[in-house]
Amino acid sequence: MRRLVALAGALAAVGVLVTAPSGQAATSMRDWVPENQLAGYRAMASQYADPSRLGAGWGEVIDVNGISCIADPAGSGAMGVHFANVGRILDGTIDPSQPEAAVYEPRAGGLHLVAFEYIVFASDWGTTPPELFAGHPFMFTDAPNRFGLPAFWSQHVWIGKGNPNGNLAMWNPNVHC
Repeated sequence: MRRLVALAGALAAVGVLVTAPSGQAATSMRDWVPENQLAGYRAMASQYADPSRLGAGWGEVIDVNGISCIADPAGSGAMGVHFANVGRILDGTIDPSQPEAAVYEPRAGGLHLVAFEYIVFASDWGTTPPELFAGHPFMFTDAPNRFGLPAFWSQHVWIGKGNPNGNLAMWNPNVHC
């Protein structure tokens, strides 16, 4: 099942769990898109601002070691706390208006939305990485992995906190667990 759902609504105007191995390559052009390409994603942020209001099908992701706030063991940064929608992950599609996960940074006042994550199992997609943004392929995570998942493709889109490594980079040194 290899489908990329067409963009609709606000994302059409744009034109357009999850982890990679530690020690990932330094920032590259594959990690950046122009800020104007993130406008549609930022417009969706209010729907995901409060993880307690995400609704049915959403749940907090905890890795096989019982960790919910995901940080790079090599110290290059963190992602944060993921809330994922299992139905979206299992449907084998990528729809920019329907992220599979919302990522939050723990702060004194609670969790703050910092990114969306798009996830598709390699068995549903194949060996050619999907792209939300032309020229910016998803990252591959093989099995076994810290989430106990089969091999998958994923892409972070940093919309709630700047990432000096790139607005599509896996790890954000400005996010702390």
